[in-house]
Amino acid sequence: MPRVRKIKNRRRVRISGPLCVYCGDTATTDEHFPPAACGGYGLILPACLECNSLAGTEWPFDFLRRCEHVQGGLRSRYRRVLKWEDGHDLVGVDYSLADMVLQWRKLKILINKRIAWDAMLYIASIDHSNDFVRIVADNGTFKIDEGESPSLLED
Repeated sequence: MPRVRKIKNRRRVRISGPLCVYCGDTATTDEHFPPAACGGYGLILPACLECNSLAGTEWPFDFLRRCEHVQGGLRSRYRRVLKWEDGHDLVGVDYSLADMVLQWRKLKILINKRIAWDAMLYIASIDHSNDFVRIVADNGTFKIDEGESPSLLED
């Protein structure tokens, strides 16, 4: 008996890229915008697991506010690292403590880069068919004109 392949996300347009649209980290999951719980039309964007989880179903139709929500979630999650003030001289400090301080410095730099990531600029660089612009209005709000249907996909 032949196997029938189930078509998922058939009313969503995939915009592929190696990096998370929200933070620039390596993308490991698919982000549905608007969230799949909000309906079938929309986009599938690359995202890291952490940002995809932070995005949840908040601001389902406003991509710019959704980005701000994820960045706020990253700020909250890493607030201790971001508050940490570096000004410590590591000369004469125990190796394990010095190593921990260096790791925190690197983590703080990484978190600040993730929070400052420009999602719209990245999408513009990977969206070769202008699907994001076509489906999301200039103000970052999801729109599908009546009678319009994005390209169908098979996943």
